[in-house]
This record gives sequence, structure tokens and C-alpha cells, in this order.
Amino acid sequence: NGHQHILNLQRVGFIMARIFISYSRDNRFIAETIREFLQENLNLTVWIDLDGIPGGEQWEHEILRAISISHAMVVLVTSSSVESKWVAKEIELAREKRLQVFPLVLQLFQILQTELHKLKIEDIQVIDFATQSKESAYQQLTNVLTDFVQTWTQIKPLIDKLTSAPPYTHTI
Repeated sequence: NGHQHILNLQRVGFIMARIFISYSRDNRFIAETIREFLQENLNLTVWIDLDGIPGGEQWEHEILRAISISHAMVVLVTSSSVESKWVAKEIELAREKRLQVFPLVLQLFQILQTELHKLKIEDIQVIDFATQSKESAYQQLTNVLTDFVQTWTQIKPLIDKLTSAPPYTHTI
């Protein structure tokens, strides 16, 4: 299965995909729960600001750095995160860097698309933790991240080769 494939890739020394978790401070507990799940069950490297970063430029620098070294973002979608300017900014940065974004909807909304639009992620398929069983939601998260990691693992050598190649020069 896909989970075993990820474990096999780690055993043979593949660098694993790094996941950034974007969340509102009000959702700190569930963010930690998701981080633990991703690390323990999928063996992913996860960046999350649980200890807090001092404000101002240092915070922005750390967030930029973390997003720049990540390969995907998991966004916890709640009423708090929808209203958070920081969550919106993190998503904007991730999309600028062309990271794969995986929204996890954690609560019921009157009109979900309206809330997703506020974060500019209405075009992305969500994983619904609000209406399906916890087991089904975690299984869906496992499946999409396993697919992502398998694809990423296949294309990473090509990206490395392209980015390490000397620039093309044409002489006349």
C-alpha cells in the first residue's frame, strides 16, 4: 500500500517531502494532533509554529524560510483561520511558491465556498473533517499525502538535475 511505499522510500535514503501546517492560534491543539499524525503515521517532516516566533520581521523571516523549504501545505480551515490575516498570507506565499495546498475543513460552515474564497482556496479539493467520520477523514488525508509524496519522490530527481545543471550558454 501507499503507506508502506513511503516507509520503504525512507529506508533507502530518500529525502522526504516537508509539510508546512498553517493554522490559527485558536486551533493549536488540533494543529498539534495533525502534526503528530503526519509524523507518526506517514513519517513526514512537518513544520509548525507551536513554540511561537517573536513578532515582526523575525516572524515573517521564519515563516518565509519555512514555506520556502516546504513542498506542501496543510491548512486547517476553521472560522478562526478564515479570519486570520496570517493564515491568508501563508497560503498566498505557498501558492506563489507553487506548493501543493491541502485544506482540512474542521467545522461546519453555512456556505463553505464563501469561507474558502476568503482564503483564496475555493479552487482546491478539501478534506472534510467536519461531516465525515474521523477515521474516513484521516484515511483521505493519508491517501492524498501518500499520492503527493509518491509523485514528489518521482519528480524530485528531475528537479534536482534541472536546478543543478549549468546555465545554457550560446556562443557564436
